[in-house]
Amino acid sequence: MNYKKVFFNKSNEELLELLEHDEGTINYSAKLSLLDLLKERKIIDEDDPRVIAIKQSLQVEEDKIKDLKYLHNMGFKIHAADGQVKIVRSGMAKFVDLLGAFLGFLLMLVFIPAFGRWREIFDTGMEIMPLVFAIVLSVIGLLGLMLFQKGAARFIDHLGFEILKDGSAIRVSRLTGFKLNKFDVAPNALFVEKNDGNVSLVCDSNDTRFALITTHGGPRFEKTIYYLKSELA
Repeated sequence: MNYKKVFFNKSNEELLELLEHDEGTINYSAKLSLLDLLKERKIIDEDDPRVIAIKQSLQVEEDKIKDLKYLHNMGFKIHAADGQVKIVRSGMAKFVDLLGAFLGFLLMLVFIPAFGRWREIFDTGMEIMPLVFAIVLSVIGLLGLMLFQKGAARFIDHLGFEILKDGSAIRVSRLTGFKLNKFDVAPNALFVEKNDGNVSLVCDSNDTRFALITTHGGPRFEKTIYYLKSELA
């Protein structure tokens, strides 16, 4: 959500009221946009206790971002020990992917009676209620197909996924087709790419270019990608 656009039409009094909200009622992205707008309009001093308080809360979030705490929210976990940094798909993310695929499969089964309904309609003629029922079941089945496809694709794409940094050496393991391939990657082959609202950590090495991690979850996740790139490079 573009909070700056949301706040733009609010009066100065409404912005100040937002500033006084209890901690936790305004998220990280909204706080950044609110502070920017207050600064542009020059309606409050930088040393105002309310501004100081919100900056302190933002700093807490910034520290978490720098420590890559939000990598877990993106479906990955990081292990750092003995000079090594390892990033793998988290167990919870794998479970969510499988659960999505399973629920999608169940919803796909709804299309089976819908198929019978469509045959009945074409055989006996057009009737309103059977037609509505068939359309509803078909839409549910289609949604199930989409959910199954996304969940299964994410799970398969990340089978064996690993980024391992050992000293200055980086090795990436990822599934290509049905084969788990491992690539030795130079630190300068990693870069951050923004495209259509998505932010990706991209590898471009030896004529092989692919996204390692992609997110569209707002400033916290976007900054996490940049700090992750710095950690690896």
